[in-house]
This record gives sequence, structure tokens and C-alpha cells, in this order.
Amino acid sequence: MLTLEALRRGGMLIVPLMLVSVAVASIGVERLRFWWQWSRGDLLSSELLLPELDQLNPSEASLRQHLLLARLERKLCRWDGALELCMVLGPLLGLLATVIGLMQLLQALGPGLTLPSQGNELVVGYGQVLIGTVLGLLIAVLALLVQRLNRLRAQVVLNAVSDRCLERRSGLI
Repeated sequence: MLTLEALRRGGMLIVPLMLVSVAVASIGVERLRFWWQWSRGDLLSSELLLPELDQLNPSEASLRQHLLLARLERKLCRWDGALELCMVLGPLLGLLATVIGLMQLLQALGPGLTLPSQGNELVVGYGQVLIGTVLGLLIAVLALLVQRLNRLRAQVVLNAVSDRCLERRSGLI
């Protein structure tokens, strides 16, 4: 389906589509590595920052907790903006590639829209035109999957840290 020959015939917008797909894959690998290190405890643990809340008065502790959670959220949700951009760019570039391909295909048919002697050429031409759309949609699906999984994991961590901060401040621990 997505062979090297089909990609080569896909048109000029295949290169940006491939670059966007490489970006999505790179972000996915980086996020996977990040969460792997987080689960192993290699990254800075929020537990190290919690004792300082004990030494502050309640209003300062609340402000410090809010700041801690905001910084942690930025770290955990890194690359979300780039993934959103890829979710939009992928399908749009794919659609543009398809429209340009269809225009070229119709131009090749001529003003009378006469079919070539071999009907297979037309079918192959339509298949090549749709490669851009397929790639764009695949990019969007992968970017959405990476982003949602990252956000779900980040929300679990943020909720746990928030609960831990509240428990510590209320003296339950």
C-alpha cells in the first residue's frame, strides 16, 4: 500500500508529510522514554519538594503548591503544542496533496476528459493521488494517540501529587 514507489509518486507534499510524521514519531519516542524514566524514579520526584511545604504558613504553602503543580504540569505535558500542530497539519497537507494530484490527473485526461486506452493507468493514478490523504490521516491519528496517552499519564501524576500535597498540609501524614 505505502511502498517507496507510491511515496515517490505521491507528489511534492510528501516530503513535508514525511517530516511531520518523523516529528510525531520522535515526540512519541521521547515521551515514552520520559515516562519510563519517571516510573523508574530517575527523574526528580515530587516527594523531595513536599517537605518544604511543612515549613511555610498556609497561604505561602498554597501558593508554593500551586507553583509546584504548574511547573510539574509544564514538564509532564511537554510537546503538546507540537502534537496539536501535527494533528492539524497532517490532514491539511494530505488533503492539499490529494487536491493537487487530482488536478494533475484531470489535466492529464485532457479537455475532453478522455480515458486512456488502458483503464489501469487511471486506477493507479487515483490510488497515488490518495496517498497524501492516507499519510495525513495516519499522522493525525498517531499524534492524537501520543498526546492523549501523555495527557492521561500526566493527569494521573498531577492528581497524585496534588493529593499528596493536600494530605501533607492537612497533617494526615
